[in-house]
Amino acid sequence: MDVNITLASWSNLLLYSALAVYALSFLFYAFDLFGRQRVTAADAAREQGKKTAGAGTAGAAGRAANAAGAQSRTTGRKRSVVGSGATAVAEKTAEKASVSHQATGAGKSGGGAAGKSGAAGESDAAVTGGRRKLAALGTNMFVIGLLLHIASIVTRCLSVMRVPWGNMMEYLMVATAIAGIVYLVVMKWRDVRYLGTFVSGAIMMGLGLCITVFYTPAAQLVPALQSYWIYIHVPIAILSTALLSISAALAVFQMLKAFVETRHAAVESAKKKAAKAEARAQKVAAAEGGESAPVASSQAKRAQRESASVKGVPGWLRWLDKDRIPSSKSIEQVSYRIAAVGFITWTFTLIAGAIWAEVAWGRYWGWDSKEIWTFVVWVVYAAYLHSRATRGWSANKVAVLNLVGFLCIVFNFTIVNTYFNGLHSYSGL
Repeated sequence: MDVNITLASWSNLLLYSALAVYALSFLFYAFDLFGRQRVTAADAAREQGKKTAGAGTAGAAGRAANAAGAQSRTTGRKRSVVGSGATAVAEKTAEKASVSHQATGAGKSGGGAAGKSGAAGESDAAVTGGRRKLAALGTNMFVIGLLLHIASIVTRCLSVMRVPWGNMMEYLMVATAIAGIVYLVVMKWRDVRYLGTFVSGAIMMGLGLCITVFYTPAAQLVPALQSYWIYIHVPIAILSTALLSISAALAVFQMLKAFVETRHAAVESAKKKAAKAEARAQKVAAAEGGESAPVASSQAKRAQRESASVKGVPGWLRWLDKDRIPSSKSIEQVSYRIAAVGFITWTFTLIAGAIWAEVAWGRYWGWDSKEIWTFVVWVVYAAYLHSRATRGWSANKVAVLNLVGFLCIVFNFTIVNTYFNGLHSYSGL
């Protein structure tokens, strides 16, 4: 059957158009994800007056309570002179005064925190509105690009009147389109727009390879692929690739977010330790005095130095602190569920490929390079699912296996198809 040159040309034009629209989507998503820090700083400056007012009100109450606490401590010291019986009472009085002092200090900080929280809430609401507009624009552009992408696949299919996955270019075109559909479907249940920058960027990279390195003119299928199994085996493989690609992208986010959470936990722990040491030093100075006070003060200063030495989140990862990015645990759950479905479909891909091999070559398994690496991918993802259910494996270690499996898929598609000789040499290059 001849090739319809007009439809093939339209397919290429639609592919270029989809690439351009994906680029716009990428830019909107990127500004949404990475540009928020600057907007937050501007909003925080505008809300500084409200924060100061809230903190000032709480500070006045704190100072009044501190004066009362100081008076109680003075009374406690006077009573300590009376005698041994009165000394015990004085110690209790001083302890109560110290506790009262700490409580009022907490009230002060709590009031300040409440003021900050209120102001931060208003600021975050303003930022969220801006972010939602950019995210909505990015998603709209992504949907338009995906429609053009699908139209390019359909017109290429119609130009040769066959399935559009007969070579590496067509396989990658369909796989990236399915990845985009998976992304939009997942968005129905979870807000994963923070992933949009990387999904649109990866699709752009894939389409760029389609029109450069992997470009193949529209043509009929080679005789070895003219079988009804091409309607079964290859689409499931494409779906598996798309699912596992999204899961791998989420795994990267999970590991980065976990690193940020660990740094935050270390900083907060050091601050709490320093605060406890300072409170103890004040308590000792107020109630006991003598030689114990310098020791407690020295311990408090050492705790403060240790707190200051704890490293926080690096600047290039501060965009992960934003409220639109969920916790690493939540990201890991979504990544795992998608990978579990992808593993099931990859298992079917392996089985269907063995059956097709028996129909085409008279054997189910021949240790062909493509067969070996398809099995390697299956083993790695089986290890990933098993390790997640095994006690003692951290979430980051499990995510590493997810990424190793995805790298095996990339190696299987690019290197094995291109440079390894075998019965599965249908790249079209």
